[in-house]
Amino acid sequence: MGELSSGVRVARGASLLLVQGVASSLVGVVYFAVVARLLNVADLGRLSALGLVSSLFLTAGTLALPSAIVKNVSEHVGGGGLDEARGVFRSAIRLGVGLATACSILCFAASRPLASYLLGADEYTVLLNLLSLDVFLAVLLPFFSGGLQGLQWFGWFAGVTLLHSVVRHSVAMLALWGGLGLTGVLYGWIVGDLTATLLSAALTLRAFAGKKSGQALRSLLHYSSPLYVSSLLGYFLTSTDRYLILLLAGQAVLGIYSPAVTAFGVLALITNAMGSAIFPKLSEMFGRWGRGSLGGVAKVSSRYVFLVYVPLAFGLAVTARPVLALFVGDAFMESALPLVILCVSSALTCGVVIVNNVLLAMGRTTVFTAAGLVSLAVDLGFSFLLIGALGSTGAALARAAVILVSYAVPAWVLRRAYCQGVDHAALIKSVVASSIMALTVAGAQLVWSSKYLLLLYVAVGGVAYLGALRVLKALNRDDFKLVSALVPAKLHWVVDLAEKALT
Repeated sequence: MGELSSGVRVARGASLLLVQGVASSLVGVVYFAVVARLLNVADLGRLSALGLVSSLFLTAGTLALPSAIVKNVSEHVGGGGLDEARGVFRSAIRLGVGLATACSILCFAASRPLASYLLGADEYTVLLNLLSLDVFLAVLLPFFSGGLQGLQWFGWFAGVTLLHSVVRHSVAMLALWGGLGLTGVLYGWIVGDLTATLLSAALTLRAFAGKKSGQALRSLLHYSSPLYVSSLLGYFLTSTDRYLILLLAGQAVLGIYSPAVTAFGVLALITNAMGSAIFPKLSEMFGRWGRGSLGGVAKVSSRYVFLVYVPLAFGLAVTARPVLALFVGDAFMESALPLVILCVSSALTCGVVIVNNVLLAMGRTTVFTAAGLVSLAVDLGFSFLLIGALGSTGAALARAAVILVSYAVPAWVLRRAYCQGVDHAALIKSVVASSIMALTVAGAQLVWSSKYLLLLYVAVGGVAYLGALRVLKALNRDDFKLVSALVPAKLHWVVDLAEKALT
Protein backbone atom coordinates (compact mmCIF):
# COMPACT_ATOMS: atom_id res chain seq x y z
CA MET A 1 0.00 0.00 0.00
CA GLY A 2 2.89 2.35 0.80
CA GLU A 3 4.42 1.83 -2.62
CA LEU A 4 1.07 2.46 -4.29
CA SER A 5 0.55 5.64 -2.26
CA SER A 6 4.00 6.90 -3.20
CA GLY A 7 3.33 5.92 -6.78
CA VAL A 8 0.11 7.96 -6.73
CA ARG A 9 1.93 11.04 -5.44
CA VAL A 10 4.67 10.67 -8.02
CA ALA A 11 2.17 10.00 -10.78
CA ARG A 12 0.04 12.99 -9.80
CA GLY A 13 3.05 15.28 -9.96
CA ALA A 14 4.19 13.68 -13.20
CA SER A 15 0.67 14.05 -14.63
CA LEU A 16 0.64 17.78 -13.99
CA LEU A 17 4.06 18.18 -15.52
CA LEU A 18 3.17 15.90 -18.42
CA VAL A 19 0.08 17.99 -19.22
CA GLN A 20 2.25 21.09 -19.03
CA GLY A 21 4.86 19.41 -21.22
CA VAL A 22 2.29 18.47 -23.86
CA ALA A 23 0.83 21.99 -23.86
CA SER A 24 4.29 23.55 -24.06
CA SER A 25 5.16 21.15 -26.86
CA LEU A 26 2.12 22.22 -28.86
CA VAL A 27 3.12 25.86 -28.43
CA GLY A 28 6.67 24.97 -29.41
CA VAL A 29 5.50 23.08 -32.51
CA VAL A 30 3.49 26.07 -33.70
CA TYR A 31 6.44 28.36 -32.97
CA PHE A 32 8.93 26.23 -34.86
CA ALA A 33 6.55 25.83 -37.81
CA VAL A 34 6.28 29.62 -38.04
CA VAL A 35 10.03 30.09 -37.64
CA ALA A 36 10.84 27.52 -40.32
CA ARG A 37 8.57 29.26 -42.81
CA LEU A 38 9.58 32.86 -42.05
CA LEU A 39 13.35 32.30 -41.86
CA ASN A 40 15.54 30.92 -44.60
CA VAL A 41 17.49 27.72 -43.97
CA ALA A 42 20.73 29.56 -43.13
CA ASP A 43 19.00 31.86 -40.62
CA LEU A 44 17.36 28.82 -39.05
CA GLY A 45 20.87 27.45 -38.58
CA ARG A 46 21.95 30.76 -37.01
CA LEU A 47 18.99 30.58 -34.63
CA SER A 48 20.10 27.09 -33.63
CA ALA A 49 23.61 28.46 -33.03
CA LEU A 50 22.20 31.19 -30.75
CA GLY A 51 20.38 28.46 -28.85
CA LEU A 52 23.68 26.61 -28.43
CA VAL A 53 25.32 29.69 -26.90
CA SER A 54 22.38 30.27 -24.55
CA SER A 55 22.44 26.63 -23.44
CA LEU A 56 26.19 26.80 -22.85
CA PHE A 57 25.84 29.70 -20.44
CA LEU A 58 22.84 28.05 -18.79
CA THR A 59 24.78 24.83 -18.24
CA ALA A 60 28.07 26.40 -17.22
CA GLY A 61 26.67 29.31 -15.24
CA THR A 62 24.41 27.48 -12.79
CA LEU A 63 27.16 25.16 -11.44
CA ALA A 64 24.43 22.46 -11.32
CA LEU A 65 23.14 24.14 -8.15
CA PRO A 66 19.43 23.95 -9.12
CA SER A 67 19.60 20.15 -8.78
CA ALA A 68 21.27 20.57 -5.40
CA ILE A 69 18.47 22.93 -4.37
CA VAL A 70 15.81 20.37 -5.34
CA LYS A 71 17.52 17.54 -3.47
CA ASN A 72 18.38 19.45 -0.30
CA VAL A 73 15.08 21.31 0.00
CA SER A 74 13.14 18.05 -0.55
CA GLU A 75 15.26 16.18 2.00
CA HIS A 76 14.94 18.89 4.65
CA VAL A 77 11.20 19.28 4.10
CA GLY A 78 10.80 15.49 4.26
CA GLY A 79 12.74 15.44 7.53
CA GLY A 80 10.78 18.36 8.98
CA GLY A 81 13.63 20.85 8.69
CA LEU A 82 11.95 23.85 7.06
CA ASP A 83 14.51 26.25 8.56
CA GLU A 84 17.34 24.29 6.96
CA ALA A 85 15.48 24.27 3.63
CA ARG A 86 15.11 28.05 3.88
CA GLY A 87 18.82 28.41 4.47
CA VAL A 88 19.68 26.22 1.49
CA PHE A 89 17.47 28.16 -0.85
CA ARG A 90 18.41 31.68 0.16
CA SER A 91 22.13 30.96 0.16
CA ALA A 92 21.87 29.47 -3.32
CA ILE A 93 19.85 32.40 -4.67
CA ARG A 94 22.48 34.93 -3.62
CA LEU A 95 25.11 32.94 -5.47
CA GLY A 96 22.77 32.54 -8.43
CA VAL A 97 22.42 36.30 -8.89
CA GLY A 98 26.19 36.67 -8.98
CA LEU A 99 26.61 33.82 -11.45
CA ALA A 100 23.90 35.17 -13.75
CA THR A 101 25.53 38.61 -13.77
CA ALA A 102 28.96 37.19 -14.58
CA CYS A 103 27.57 35.09 -17.45
CA SER A 104 25.76 38.07 -18.94
CA ILE A 105 28.89 40.21 -18.89
CA LEU A 106 30.99 37.42 -20.42
CA CYS A 107 28.48 36.86 -23.24
CA PHE A 108 28.48 40.58 -24.07
CA ALA A 109 32.28 40.74 -24.05
CA ALA A 110 32.56 37.73 -26.36
CA SER A 111 29.83 38.86 -28.77
CA ARG A 112 32.04 39.70 -31.74
CA PRO A 113 34.14 36.49 -31.93
CA LEU A 114 31.05 34.35 -31.27
CA ALA A 115 29.17 36.09 -34.08
CA SER A 116 32.08 35.63 -36.47
CA TYR A 117 32.57 31.92 -35.75
CA LEU A 118 29.04 30.67 -35.10
CA LEU A 119 26.89 33.02 -37.18
CA GLY A 120 29.26 33.61 -40.07
CA ALA A 121 29.85 37.38 -39.91
CA ASP A 122 30.61 40.23 -37.49
CA GLU A 123 27.37 41.96 -38.52
CA TYR A 124 25.48 39.55 -36.27
CA THR A 125 27.24 40.89 -33.14
CA VAL A 126 24.08 42.79 -32.17
CA LEU A 127 22.28 39.45 -31.80
CA LEU A 128 24.85 38.29 -29.25
CA ASN A 129 24.53 41.61 -27.43
CA LEU A 130 20.79 41.02 -27.07
CA LEU A 131 21.42 37.43 -26.06
CA SER A 132 23.59 38.63 -23.17
CA LEU A 133 20.49 40.22 -21.60
CA ASP A 134 18.59 36.96 -21.87
CA VAL A 135 21.52 34.98 -20.47
CA PHE A 136 21.15 36.74 -17.11
CA LEU A 137 17.51 35.64 -16.85
CA ALA A 138 18.10 32.16 -18.27
CA VAL A 139 20.80 31.41 -15.68
CA LEU A 140 18.84 32.82 -12.74
CA LEU A 141 15.46 31.20 -13.51
CA PRO A 142 16.46 27.58 -12.67
CA PHE A 143 17.44 28.62 -9.13
CA PHE A 144 13.89 29.77 -8.41
CA SER A 145 12.39 26.81 -10.32
CA GLY A 146 14.50 24.48 -8.19
CA GLY A 147 12.84 25.94 -5.10
CA LEU A 148 9.37 25.19 -6.49
CA GLN A 149 10.37 21.62 -7.32
CA GLY A 150 12.00 21.10 -3.95
CA LEU A 151 8.77 22.16 -2.24
CA GLN A 152 6.97 19.76 -4.61
CA TRP A 153 4.65 22.55 -5.73
CA PHE A 154 4.16 20.82 -9.04
CA GLY A 155 1.01 22.75 -9.91
CA TRP A 156 2.77 26.10 -9.61
CA PHE A 157 5.88 24.78 -11.31
CA ALA A 158 3.85 23.44 -14.23
CA GLY A 159 1.85 26.67 -14.50
CA VAL A 160 4.90 28.91 -14.51
CA THR A 161 6.68 26.68 -17.01
CA LEU A 162 3.69 26.70 -19.36
CA LEU A 163 3.33 30.47 -19.09
CA HIS A 164 7.04 30.79 -19.81
CA SER A 165 6.65 28.78 -23.01
CA VAL A 166 3.52 30.62 -24.17
CA VAL A 167 4.94 34.11 -23.61
CA ARG A 168 8.40 33.30 -24.98
CA HIS A 169 7.11 31.76 -28.20
CA SER A 170 4.13 34.07 -28.74
CA VAL A 171 6.19 37.25 -28.52
CA ALA A 172 8.83 35.72 -30.80
CA MET A 173 6.22 34.80 -33.42
CA LEU A 174 4.59 38.23 -33.30
CA ALA A 175 7.97 39.85 -33.73
CA LEU A 176 8.77 37.58 -36.68
CA TRP A 177 5.47 38.43 -38.35
CA GLY A 178 6.36 42.07 -37.75
CA GLY A 179 9.49 41.63 -39.84
CA LEU A 180 12.07 41.79 -37.02
CA GLY A 181 13.75 38.51 -38.00
CA LEU A 182 16.22 36.94 -35.56
CA THR A 183 16.18 40.09 -33.44
CA GLY A 184 12.46 39.59 -32.85
CA VAL A 185 13.01 36.00 -31.73
CA LEU A 186 15.47 37.23 -29.10
CA TYR A 187 12.92 39.78 -27.89
CA GLY A 188 10.55 36.87 -27.32
CA TRP A 189 13.18 34.96 -25.35
CA ILE A 190 13.84 37.96 -23.11
CA VAL A 191 10.18 38.72 -22.38
CA GLY A 192 9.35 35.07 -21.68
CA ASP A 193 12.33 34.47 -19.39
CA LEU A 194 11.65 37.73 -17.52
CA THR A 195 8.01 36.77 -16.92
CA ALA A 196 8.87 33.31 -15.58
CA THR A 197 11.73 34.58 -13.42
CA LEU A 198 9.63 37.28 -11.74
CA LEU A 199 6.72 34.93 -11.03
CA SER A 200 8.94 32.11 -9.73
CA ALA A 201 10.83 34.58 -7.55
CA ALA A 202 7.60 35.94 -6.06
CA LEU A 203 6.38 32.44 -5.16
CA THR A 204 9.59 31.03 -3.73
CA LEU A 205 10.80 34.10 -1.85
CA ARG A 206 7.43 34.28 -0.10
CA ALA A 207 7.54 30.56 0.74
CA PHE A 208 11.05 30.84 2.19
CA ALA A 209 10.52 34.15 3.99
CA GLY A 210 11.54 34.42 7.63
CA LYS A 211 14.65 33.88 9.67
CA LYS A 212 16.96 31.38 8.06
CA SER A 213 19.24 28.93 9.76
CA GLY A 214 22.94 28.99 9.05
CA GLN A 215 23.57 27.14 5.82
CA ALA A 216 26.99 27.11 4.23
CA LEU A 217 27.22 26.68 0.50
CA ARG A 218 29.82 23.98 0.97
CA SER A 219 27.29 21.16 1.23
CA LEU A 220 25.48 22.35 -1.89
CA LEU A 221 28.69 22.65 -3.86
CA HIS A 222 29.90 19.28 -2.60
CA TYR A 223 26.79 17.68 -4.06
CA SER A 224 26.72 19.71 -7.26
CA SER A 225 30.43 19.71 -8.17
CA PRO A 226 30.62 16.26 -9.80
CA LEU A 227 27.17 16.83 -11.22
CA TYR A 228 28.40 20.09 -12.71
CA VAL A 229 31.22 18.32 -14.51
CA SER A 230 28.78 15.77 -15.89
CA SER A 231 26.39 18.59 -16.89
CA LEU A 232 29.12 20.26 -18.89
CA LEU A 233 29.94 16.95 -20.48
CA GLY A 234 26.25 16.43 -21.16
CA TYR A 235 26.04 19.81 -22.85
CA PHE A 236 28.87 18.98 -25.19
CA LEU A 237 27.41 15.53 -25.79
CA THR A 238 24.14 17.05 -27.00
CA SER A 239 25.81 19.93 -28.84
CA THR A 240 28.99 18.55 -30.39
CA ASP A 241 27.09 17.35 -33.44
CA ARG A 242 25.79 20.86 -34.14
CA TYR A 243 29.13 22.57 -33.50
CA LEU A 244 30.82 20.14 -35.86
CA ILE A 245 28.12 20.65 -38.47
CA LEU A 246 28.89 24.38 -38.30
CA LEU A 247 32.60 23.63 -38.62
CA LEU A 248 32.38 20.98 -41.35
CA ALA A 249 29.22 21.85 -43.28
CA GLY A 250 27.91 25.34 -42.41
CA GLN A 251 24.72 27.02 -41.23
CA ALA A 252 22.52 25.63 -44.03
CA VAL A 253 23.14 21.99 -43.08
CA LEU A 254 22.54 22.87 -39.43
CA GLY A 255 19.26 24.41 -40.57
CA ILE A 256 18.29 21.05 -42.09
CA TYR A 257 19.31 19.14 -38.96
CA SER A 258 17.53 21.51 -36.56
CA PRO A 259 13.95 20.27 -37.23
CA ALA A 260 14.98 16.73 -36.29
CA VAL A 261 16.59 17.92 -33.05
CA THR A 262 13.59 20.15 -32.28
CA ALA A 263 11.03 17.39 -32.84
CA PHE A 264 13.14 15.04 -30.76
CA GLY A 265 13.22 17.70 -28.03
CA VAL A 266 9.44 17.49 -27.78
CA LEU A 267 9.83 13.88 -26.67
CA ALA A 268 12.45 14.94 -24.15
CA LEU A 269 9.86 17.19 -22.48
CA ILE A 270 7.96 14.05 -21.50
CA THR A 271 10.89 12.40 -19.73
CA ASN A 272 11.86 15.75 -18.20
CA ALA A 273 8.36 16.06 -16.75
CA MET A 274 8.56 12.58 -15.28
CA GLY A 275 12.02 13.22 -13.88
CA SER A 276 10.94 16.53 -12.35
CA ALA A 277 8.24 14.70 -10.38
CA ILE A 278 10.27 11.60 -9.51
CA PHE A 279 13.47 13.25 -8.27
CA PRO A 280 11.98 15.29 -5.39
CA LYS A 281 9.95 12.29 -4.22
CA LEU A 282 12.96 9.98 -4.30
CA SER A 283 15.03 12.57 -2.44
CA GLU A 284 12.32 12.95 0.21
CA MET A 285 12.10 9.18 0.70
CA PHE A 286 15.86 8.88 0.87
CA GLY A 287 15.92 11.61 3.53
CA ARG A 288 13.24 9.83 5.58
CA TRP A 289 13.96 6.12 5.19
CA GLY A 290 17.27 5.72 3.40
CA ARG A 291 18.33 3.84 0.30
CA GLY A 292 16.13 0.81 0.83
CA SER A 293 12.97 2.83 0.23
CA LEU A 294 13.84 3.75 -3.35
CA GLY A 295 13.65 0.40 -5.13
CA GLY A 296 9.87 -0.01 -5.17
CA VAL A 297 9.09 3.51 -6.35
CA ALA A 298 11.83 3.33 -8.99
CA LYS A 299 10.49 0.08 -10.44
CA VAL A 300 6.87 1.24 -10.47
CA SER A 301 7.84 4.59 -12.02
CA SER A 302 9.93 2.94 -14.73
CA ARG A 303 6.97 0.82 -15.73
CA TYR A 304 4.88 3.88 -16.57
CA VAL A 305 7.78 5.61 -18.29
CA PHE A 306 8.03 2.63 -20.65
CA LEU A 307 4.28 2.33 -21.23
CA VAL A 308 3.96 6.04 -22.08
CA TYR A 309 7.24 7.05 -23.71
CA VAL A 310 8.12 4.07 -25.93
CA PRO A 311 4.95 4.20 -28.08
CA LEU A 312 5.26 7.97 -28.45
CA ALA A 313 8.87 7.65 -29.64
CA PHE A 314 8.05 4.83 -32.07
CA GLY A 315 5.00 6.74 -33.25
CA LEU A 316 7.02 9.88 -34.02
CA ALA A 317 9.61 7.76 -35.82
CA VAL A 318 7.10 6.07 -38.11
CA THR A 319 5.31 9.36 -38.90
CA ALA A 320 8.49 11.43 -39.27
CA ARG A 321 7.90 12.39 -42.91
CA PRO A 322 4.27 13.54 -42.58
CA VAL A 323 5.08 15.33 -39.30
CA LEU A 324 7.93 17.30 -40.89
CA ALA A 325 5.98 17.97 -44.08
CA LEU A 326 3.00 19.29 -42.13
CA PHE A 327 4.79 21.44 -39.61
CA VAL A 328 7.96 22.73 -41.28
CA GLY A 329 7.40 22.05 -44.98
CA ASP A 330 8.73 19.79 -47.71
CA ALA A 331 12.07 21.63 -47.77
CA PHE A 332 13.09 19.76 -44.60
CA MET A 333 12.41 16.17 -45.68
CA GLU A 334 16.11 15.38 -45.24
CA SER A 335 15.47 15.68 -41.49
CA ALA A 336 13.25 12.57 -41.49
CA LEU A 337 15.94 9.90 -41.25
CA PRO A 338 17.87 11.69 -38.46
CA LEU A 339 14.60 12.02 -36.55
CA VAL A 340 13.87 8.28 -36.90
CA ILE A 341 17.36 7.42 -35.61
CA LEU A 342 17.02 9.68 -32.58
CA CYS A 343 13.51 8.47 -31.69
CA VAL A 344 14.30 4.76 -31.80
CA SER A 345 17.52 5.10 -29.78
CA SER A 346 15.75 7.12 -27.09
CA ALA A 347 12.85 4.67 -26.91
CA LEU A 348 15.22 1.81 -26.08
CA THR A 349 16.98 3.83 -23.35
CA CYS A 350 14.16 5.90 -21.81
CA GLY A 351 14.72 4.10 -18.49
CA VAL A 352 17.63 6.50 -18.03
CA VAL A 353 15.24 9.01 -16.42
CA ILE A 354 14.66 6.52 -13.58
CA VAL A 355 18.23 5.26 -13.26
CA ASN A 356 19.70 8.77 -13.17
CA ASN A 357 17.22 10.10 -10.62
CA VAL A 358 17.76 7.16 -8.25
CA LEU A 359 21.51 7.79 -8.36
CA LEU A 360 20.96 11.54 -7.90
CA ALA A 361 18.71 10.99 -4.90
CA MET A 362 21.43 8.88 -3.26
CA GLY A 363 24.08 11.49 -4.03
CA ARG A 364 26.00 9.25 -6.43
CA THR A 365 26.80 12.15 -8.76
CA THR A 366 30.33 11.05 -9.70
CA VAL A 367 28.79 8.29 -11.84
CA PHE A 368 27.63 10.92 -14.33
CA THR A 369 31.13 12.30 -14.74
CA ALA A 370 32.43 8.88 -15.71
CA ALA A 371 29.48 8.29 -18.04
CA GLY A 372 29.99 11.71 -19.58
CA LEU A 373 33.68 11.13 -20.28
CA VAL A 374 33.02 7.78 -21.96
CA SER A 375 30.14 9.25 -23.96
CA LEU A 376 32.16 12.28 -25.04
CA ALA A 377 34.90 10.04 -26.42
CA VAL A 378 32.28 8.05 -28.33
CA ASP A 379 30.62 11.24 -29.56
CA LEU A 380 33.80 12.83 -30.90
CA GLY A 381 34.89 9.62 -32.61
CA PHE A 382 31.57 9.01 -34.35
CA SER A 383 31.04 12.70 -35.20
CA PHE A 384 34.38 13.18 -36.93
CA LEU A 385 33.92 9.88 -38.70
CA LEU A 386 30.34 10.33 -39.89
CA ILE A 387 29.36 14.01 -40.19
CA GLY A 388 31.72 14.82 -43.05
CA ALA A 389 30.48 11.84 -45.07
CA LEU A 390 26.78 11.66 -44.10
CA GLY A 391 25.93 15.19 -42.93
CA SER A 392 22.88 15.39 -40.69
CA THR A 393 22.35 11.60 -40.80
CA GLY A 394 25.90 11.08 -39.53
CA ALA A 395 25.26 13.57 -36.73
CA ALA A 396 22.13 11.64 -35.72
CA LEU A 397 24.03 8.34 -35.66
CA ALA A 398 26.71 9.90 -33.46
CA ARG A 399 24.07 11.20 -31.05
CA ALA A 400 22.34 7.81 -30.99
CA ALA A 401 25.61 6.21 -29.91
CA VAL A 402 25.87 8.78 -27.13
CA ILE A 403 22.30 8.09 -26.00
CA LEU A 404 23.04 4.38 -25.70
CA VAL A 405 26.29 4.84 -23.78
CA SER A 406 24.81 7.51 -21.49
CA TYR A 407 22.21 4.99 -20.38
CA ALA A 408 24.40 1.90 -20.23
CA VAL A 409 27.02 3.25 -17.82
CA PRO A 410 24.69 4.54 -15.03
CA ALA A 411 22.43 1.49 -15.42
CA TRP A 412 25.41 -0.84 -14.99
CA VAL A 413 26.55 1.04 -11.87
CA LEU A 414 23.09 1.00 -10.33
CA ARG A 415 22.57 -2.67 -11.07
CA ARG A 416 26.01 -3.73 -9.81
CA ALA A 417 26.13 -1.62 -6.66
CA TYR A 418 22.53 -1.71 -5.47
CA CYS A 419 20.80 -4.51 -7.39
CA GLN A 420 18.00 -2.05 -8.13
CA GLY A 421 16.86 -1.24 -11.60
CA VAL A 422 13.98 -0.73 -13.95
CA ASP A 423 11.07 -3.00 -14.90
CA HIS A 424 12.62 -4.76 -17.89
CA ALA A 425 9.54 -6.89 -18.48
CA ALA A 426 7.47 -3.74 -19.00
CA LEU A 427 10.12 -2.38 -21.37
CA ILE A 428 10.10 -5.53 -23.51
CA LYS A 429 6.30 -5.62 -23.72
CA SER A 430 6.12 -1.93 -24.57
CA VAL A 431 8.76 -2.28 -27.31
CA VAL A 432 6.93 -5.26 -28.83
CA ALA A 433 3.56 -3.48 -28.69
CA SER A 434 5.08 -0.29 -30.11
CA SER A 435 6.72 -2.22 -32.95
CA ILE A 436 3.34 -3.73 -33.87
CA MET A 437 1.87 -0.22 -33.77
CA ALA A 438 4.65 1.16 -35.99
CA LEU A 439 4.19 -1.59 -38.59
CA THR A 440 0.44 -0.94 -38.62
CA VAL A 441 0.91 2.80 -39.15
CA ALA A 442 3.54 2.21 -41.83
CA GLY A 443 1.05 -0.05 -43.64
CA ALA A 444 -1.62 2.65 -43.42
CA GLN A 445 0.77 5.16 -44.98
CA LEU A 446 1.50 2.78 -47.85
CA VAL A 447 -2.21 2.47 -48.58
CA TRP A 448 -2.92 6.20 -48.37
CA SER A 449 -0.07 8.65 -47.85
CA SER A 450 -0.77 12.29 -47.00
CA LYS A 451 0.52 14.70 -44.42
CA TYR A 452 -3.07 15.76 -43.76
CA LEU A 453 -3.91 12.26 -42.51
CA LEU A 454 -1.57 12.55 -39.51
CA LEU A 455 -4.43 12.42 -36.99
CA LEU A 456 -5.75 9.28 -38.68
CA TYR A 457 -2.31 7.66 -38.38
CA VAL A 458 -2.25 8.58 -34.69
CA ALA A 459 -5.68 7.03 -34.13
CA VAL A 460 -4.77 3.83 -35.98
CA GLY A 461 -1.51 3.60 -34.05
CA GLY A 462 -3.23 4.15 -30.70
CA VAL A 463 -5.75 1.36 -31.33
CA ALA A 464 -2.98 -0.98 -32.49
CA TYR A 465 -0.84 -0.25 -29.42
CA LEU A 466 -3.67 -0.79 -26.93
CA GLY A 467 -4.68 -3.98 -28.70
CA ALA A 468 -1.12 -5.26 -28.53
CA LEU A 469 -0.93 -4.43 -24.80
CA ARG A 470 -4.06 -6.52 -24.23
CA VAL A 471 -2.67 -9.49 -26.16
CA LEU A 472 0.63 -9.25 -24.26
CA LYS A 473 -1.21 -8.87 -20.91
CA ALA A 474 0.99 -5.85 -20.18
CA LEU A 475 -1.54 -4.08 -17.92
CA ASN A 476 -2.86 -5.18 -14.52
CA ARG A 477 -5.34 -4.09 -11.87
CA ASP A 478 -2.78 -1.96 -10.03
CA ASP A 479 -2.29 0.14 -13.15
CA PHE A 480 -5.95 1.04 -13.22
CA LYS A 481 -6.05 1.65 -9.46
CA LEU A 482 -3.34 4.21 -9.98
CA VAL A 483 -5.28 5.86 -12.81
CA SER A 484 -8.44 5.89 -10.67
CA ALA A 485 -6.56 7.74 -7.93
CA LEU A 486 -5.57 10.43 -10.44
CA VAL A 487 -8.90 11.15 -12.14
CA PRO A 488 -12.12 12.64 -10.70
CA ALA A 489 -14.62 10.19 -9.23
CA LYS A 490 -17.09 10.95 -12.03
CA LEU A 491 -14.65 9.40 -14.51
CA HIS A 492 -14.05 6.16 -12.63
CA TRP A 493 -16.55 4.40 -14.89
CA VAL A 494 -14.28 5.18 -17.84
CA VAL A 495 -11.34 3.62 -16.01
CA ASP A 496 -13.42 0.56 -15.15
CA LEU A 497 -14.45 0.19 -18.78
CA ALA A 498 -10.86 0.51 -19.92
CA GLU A 499 -9.80 -2.11 -17.37
CA LYS A 500 -12.35 -4.59 -18.73
CA ALA A 501 -11.27 -3.90 -22.29
CA LEU A 502 -7.50 -4.05 -21.78
CA THR A 503 -6.97 -6.77 -19.14
